[in-house]
Amino acid sequence: MKGLQAIHLQTGYPGSGTPLLSEALSFDARQGTLWVLAGHNGAGKSTLLNTLCGLLPANQGKVLWNGLEVDGMDPMSRSAVFALVFTGRPAASSFTGFELTGTALFRAQQLTEKEKAIRISKALETAGAAHLSHVYFGKMSDGEKQKVLLARALAQDTPVLLLDEPSAFLDFAAKRELASLLRRLATEHQKLVMVSTHDTEVFLPVSDELLFLNRQGIALQISEPARNPEATRLFQAAG
Repeated sequence: MKGLQAIHLQTGYPGSGTPLLSEALSFDARQGTLWVLAGHNGAGKSTLLNTLCGLLPANQGKVLWNGLEVDGMDPMSRSAVFALVFTGRPAASSFTGFELTGTALFRAQQLTEKEKAIRISKALETAGAAHLSHVYFGKMSDGEKQKVLLARALAQDTPVLLLDEPSAFLDFAAKRELASLLRRLATEHQKLVMVSTHDTEVFLPVSDELLFLNRQGIALQISEPARNPEATRLFQAAG
């Protein structure tokens, strides 16, 4: 099986012994698709993303990438598959946007300095952050920082892109721009994009699949959620 597979997956906080899902989760996610993870605060969206990329162990079940267990990969191998844009901010106040984006190229030892610079510049441009190339990270607004962190993930050049609340610090126009960009990355660059978000009105119209984690600890999968009335009923029930 090509792509990302969750097989009877059960997630939870390390050491708690308490699962976040009352039913084990299974799904197949292929490159070229955009997935939205939605649900109320504390439902386990961030924990699920961390488990999918191997940062957290599964309580039970397993995650496979192209048939290989993610949990059995070493960190360098996982970094060749997954690029992450999570809610934390790196301690990089003295880094320019260009320098911070370049930290993603730790695997690219075969590239010349010129080739690295081209990749960094392209990633910044794609993320709408080219104008931040020479701006110090500590001087950027929250929205600008988010764009540079997305550029860093793009420079990593992986088949899977995982984003946790990437639109949290953006205005509505910037949120729509980000959703459109992620759609293009899935379609034109054949990336598997998975987004945890509360901004479902922005991301659902461009998504292929919805994973909704409800208050009962059940993950419900809905295909083409923008055209599926079941998705609307779920969000209405969730309040």
